[in-house]
Amino acid sequence: MKQKYYKSIFILFCLTNISCIENLPLETENFESILVVEGTITNEFKRQTIKLSRTSFLEESELIIENDAIVTVNDNMQNSYTFLENSLGEYVSSIEFAAQPNLIYSLNITRSNGNSYKSSGVELTPISQIDELYAEYVDENNGPGVQVFIDSDNQNSNAQFFRYEYEETYKIVAPLYIPIEVVFSNYIEILGVDINVFYDTDVIIRTQEEQTCYALATNKNIIQTNTGDLNENTVLRFPIRFISEEKGDEPIEQEEIEENKTLPDVSILRDRYSILVRQYVQNQESYAFYDILNQLGNSESILSENQPGFVQGNINALNNTDEKVIGFFDVSSVSEKRIFFSAADFNLDTPRYIYECNEVLLDYNDNTIADMTLNQRREIHRLSTNFNYYSTIDPRPVGESIWRIANPECCNCTTVGSNVEPDFWED
Repeated sequence: MKQKYYKSIFILFCLTNISCIENLPLETENFESILVVEGTITNEFKRQTIKLSRTSFLEESELIIENDAIVTVNDNMQNSYTFLENSLGEYVSSIEFAAQPNLIYSLNITRSNGNSYKSSGVELTPISQIDELYAEYVDENNGPGVQVFIDSDNQNSNAQFFRYEYEETYKIVAPLYIPIEVVFSNYIEILGVDINVFYDTDVIIRTQEEQTCYALATNKNIIQTNTGDLNENTVLRFPIRFISEEKGDEPIEQEEIEENKTLPDVSILRDRYSILVRQYVQNQESYAFYDILNQLGNSESILSENQPGFVQGNINALNNTDEKVIGFFDVSSVSEKRIFFSAADFNLDTPRYIYECNEVLLDYNDNTIADMTLNQRREIHRLSTNFNYYSTIDPRPVGESIWRIANPECCNCTTVGSNVEPDFWED
């Protein structure tokens, strides 16, 4: 057997952490399957998107997609736009188009069972631009942190109702990255009074970028404001996103981020951060609809598939007027701005890495249990093969034989983000 072990190296393994949190079950006593519609077309020339799903039991987390529906958007000039279902269960317009002023649009849906639905007619809202998007360090009610603000000075008095969405992109530089990995083969385990294991190791140079990646998060809460009660039709210093500095010492697990979708930790400012804010001008009916949803709890999904209460929108069933439909069809003008910053821009201490990087040290030369301790060589192989620990290799002086184990997100950024730099990115 070839024993290609190198005493001159450290070997670093990355593992997937599994954490268990016990939740109290929420159960549905009275369940009604209701069509959920999330549809906003804008004045952007693009393929527009309509999302269809169905309500589910509160104790179920999986989104129930409404498949095989016929979806069209029509205007009062006899133009019709067909929407086709994609692999994500969304309905995307077959061609690019932009909503035009002075036209009345309606959404039409026919489910696979033949039931039909139609929205009321909606006109494109007036155009309003974002004037400024900026971030400041604040220490107010929410505690110390970085607050992103927006300013919008509206010349059109009919533009008074606004909804905001944001998209965060942040750079991830894996702190334990090493450009070499180790793979194992020819494992032999000799059992007896003692336990001895032998295996071959091969060194492989990594061929893809795994040190620097980019992750994306979008807001799922409802952010709205209006200028109806103000002397001037101006949105000034409206808070969009607060990133708390106080949570910088509390690294979070990847499972939490995947569940929450939004990242509340100042650690996302560690390397480089960008936020894109989109401002939708609403009509009064749209604003009122989302405001009621917000009062019901501003759930993690703007139109939650397991929404505990029913909110009447502007979409109605044609076959059965008593059938409930959740959702609102919007035709909104939209503007957007993007900014970049990092913790250093606010003279903050470099935040810790967003993920916990717990390392376990194992000695490859420990190949016995006779000393009444764990056979660490065996444990290295067991962890790497049974639990898919990610392995890398770190050159060290001759004579060292310690292998290190750590979370994959701490040494291979592709486990938590994309290694493709976004086109818009600026360093």
